[in-house]
Amino acid sequence: MKLLHFKGANLPKSSVEYFVKDGEVPRTQFGSATIMPGGRLPSESYSQHDWHSEISYVISGSCRFHADDEVIVLREGDVLYNPKRTKHFVENPDGKPCVIFWTLVEELLPSYNQSSSLGGLS
Repeated sequence: MKLLHFKGANLPKSSVEYFVKDGEVPRTQFGSATIMPGGRLPSESYSQHDWHSEISYVISGSCRFHADDEVIVLREGDVLYNPKRTKHFVENPDGKPCVIFWTLVEELLPSYNQSSSLGGLS
């Protein structure tokens, strides 16, 4: 499963802030992440969501999203779909913080069919 990258589409100082936590709304989590210049999230190893797919929207700045063998540069206004069970991490090699809104949605149906046609994909 490949990542889906859609181009063009005053936060807490902590690296990850949850607005909707696991269990508050059925099968959904929502929050923000701030990756400081030279930073990495998580700081070591990788993250993986066994039951949730992740959708991220870059509010400001830019970052590199690493997943399996793919690296995608995300810029302000970009949206990224990251399928469940994908090992990933984000790094910010630039000079200003990267702020991302993200949501995790539990997938009850089979994974998205990559052969479908969607506009704006890269």
